[in-house]
Amino acid sequence: MSRSDKVFFRAGYVISLDAWERYLSDGHGIRLDADDIADCEESPDEGDDEEEEQEGGKPMSEEEKQLLAKQQSTFDRVSDYRGNFRGLYREASPEVRTRLVLPHTFTRIIKDGDLGTYHQANLFIPTSWSGPSMRKNGPGDVDRQRIQAFIEEANGLIKDLERREAAGFKFQEPDFKFERFPDWAIFRPLLSDKELSNLIHAGPDSMRLWGISPREFLHPYMS
Repeated sequence: MSRSDKVFFRAGYVISLDAWERYLSDGHGIRLDADDIADCEESPDEGDDEEEEQEGGKPMSEEEKQLLAKQQSTFDRVSDYRGNFRGLYREASPEVRTRLVLPHTFTRIIKDGDLGTYHQANLFIPTSWSGPSMRKNGPGDVDRQRIQAFIEEANGLIKDLERREAAGFKFQEPDFKFERFPDWAIFRPLLSDKELSNLIHAGPDSMRLWGISPREFLHPYMS
């Protein structure tokens, strides 16, 4: 069995959506789609008086509507923030891109005592990997060094120093939380041919910043 066929865990940091919003909106002055969604919700359409229905024609309860709205809002924010950061990544210099990891996504089930069970999406910066025996361990020196490197490079994209100080990522809770996830639960963004070539030419250390070995990093591009 090859290394790529084995189950292993990805360690890294979940960055709160509020931290992403502050970084993108206040730091870069980006108009986020989430703001437009909120504006639309404040101005209901003519069809809002019609009773919403589930599949099968059964009317949705108020609790179910709240749960669906909460779940969709989170997915919309994750998609919006991920896309905007990808745009900043593409505009960065080749040197910066070799040191900047793109956020990965994951979804987990949340049990809310008031609303019930729903799926929550979020953004994750991987820093290392391990076998199942290490899944409950805390961060090591490599994890802390790599997340600090991500913060430094990401904040460096904010050109205005005052904005960078006020809105840049800060390595503190609740903005950053260390966690481990099985590799299959993490959705990893793929690079374009040009982006991949740039990273390969930078050397294996640039690939290791993504929290996996160079071999694992290249595996999706070799099929």
